[in-house]
Amino acid sequence: MIAKRSRRRRLGIYYTPPALIGPILDAALDPILAEMGDEASCAARLATLRIIDPACGSGRFLIAAWRRLARWIEGAARPANRVDLLRAAAASLHGIDIDPQAGLRGARLLRAECGRGPLAPRDFSNWFVLGDALLDECAGEACFDLVLGNPPFVDSESMCEADRGRRPRLAARYETARGNWDLAALFVERAVQLVQPGGRIGLVLPRRLFASDHARRVHRLMERQTIESIRLNAADAFEDAAVKTVSVVMRRVVPCADHAICIMDADACSWSALQRGLRLLPPGHWSAILSRPPVRDRRRWAERESMPVLFASDVTAALRGRPRLRDMAFVGDGATTAEAYVIRDAIIEAGECGAPAAPLINTGTIDPFVKRWGSRPTRYLRRAWIRPVVPLEWLDEHLPRRAAQSRSPKVLVAGLAGRIEAVVDEVGALCGKSAVQIIPRDPAVTHALCAWLNSTPVNALYRLLFESRGFGARSMHLGPRQIEQLPLWPPFEPNGAEAIEELAALSRRMHSLAAGDAPQSGANLQPEAMRAALDRIDEIAAALLRAGSELPPALSATDRRESRARDRVP
Repeated sequence: MIAKRSRRRRLGIYYTPPALIGPILDAALDPILAEMGDEASCAARLATLRIIDPACGSGRFLIAAWRRLARWIEGAARPANRVDLLRAAAASLHGIDIDPQAGLRGARLLRAECGRGPLAPRDFSNWFVLGDALLDECAGEACFDLVLGNPPFVDSESMCEADRGRRPRLAARYETARGNWDLAALFVERAVQLVQPGGRIGLVLPRRLFASDHARRVHRLMERQTIESIRLNAADAFEDAAVKTVSVVMRRVVPCADHAICIMDADACSWSALQRGLRLLPPGHWSAILSRPPVRDRRRWAERESMPVLFASDVTAALRGRPRLRDMAFVGDGATTAEAYVIRDAIIEAGECGAPAAPLINTGTIDPFVKRWGSRPTRYLRRAWIRPVVPLEWLDEHLPRRAAQSRSPKVLVAGLAGRIEAVVDEVGALCGKSAVQIIPRDPAVTHALCAWLNSTPVNALYRLLFESRGFGARSMHLGPRQIEQLPLWPPFEPNGAEAIEELAALSRRMHSLAAGDAPQSGANLQPEAMRAALDRIDEIAAALLRAGSELPPALSATDRRESRARDRVP
């Protein structure tokens, strides 16, 4: 190891395992080799060939590319001309890195490589340049045939700690440096600047770059290139880093209308996704195309003896031409960070308040169709209450906007759960900081919206779209910017109004059953009545999602119950 573990984490120094390099070279370098069919074409191509790794580290990508070039030359050229062609290939390899220790390690690897062949290290004239590929101009612009590499994965917080002065300089130069950007996003933009039209880019990237609000800018940049393949790498690919990665190969040409991205996972299962469908996905969130198709669909596709048609089309079909939740409701947090601390100091127990007050509902007291306020402790900014309230007079004086929201009929959603957990509030509750409130423009659809969000099909869709925001297999982060992207029922569907009215009636029934207010709330009858209502909600939601699309058939009642059981968090 060339550096201490803490320094490597801070600077994002993790050397690429060979298992990740080979597939990228297969997709990005082999098309160049295919152009060199004989000695003459080989010499002509090598005369102009330029390959760069802008964050080369010790040069593992360059070593692997060199070996592949050398093997090709040995098979295509006569012995008398091989050395000249090998020198041309060696000169085509360019490496840049900001870490001088990486240069020392790279020099040792190069000497060892040259010890097995006819060339000397001096023949690799561009092997390593000490510099900052993101800020220096030494690399040139739009002149490389191939850009390779495994750029550092450094998030905004780590970068502020490690290199605060460099961050504003990068933000001033790169369009993708907005929000809580990751350094890897800037290397994608830099790679597009470096590669010439028609050239290819092959990068190992963090999977979080496919599921972050700030990633929308780098996604827009990638959509303008032809994305040829995305490979989901094994979770343990890096021995000293628990990070999920993908390998992306794209070409700097405008994608054709029917271009399909080839997607592969670590188990060699492959499927495809139409690139134009990426525009329908929520900005910054491409998780849906990375989701492996269901087993039953993979078998069906295998029987057709064709490459799997795109599974993400099911998602994009549900999004295409439909209104989103943001189009019919306000979706937001219960409070800003500053407001949350002001509210915390005003919270008192209900028994201590003699004036009208708004109950405070936070994530831990929200379950599907039921509020647990008063029966479960409410935690809020490291404090806990049993029946917390905020006096309305105080709320009107200090936070009139939040006071108005508390009086509005709304749907409250838990901010951290195994699935969407939504409940209707009609009693004037104040939404907590970690929960999400949805205030429809038309209060009449509040209950229908609650049933829609609690349904299994909509939960499955949310998981496909935003699963990479999860904190584990049984926990998802549910934020307003994600929830507002969910599709609604089609506005002009025949019998749609009746379906929405039935959803609203079912939601009211579920609220009544969950609260124990319904006549059928006996110990034996209540679970059966709730199960029947949930199954009917799922049937309606699945039918509305399928309307005008090619979505697969609805899950059976057994499948839905199993899905709800898996999503339930103790």
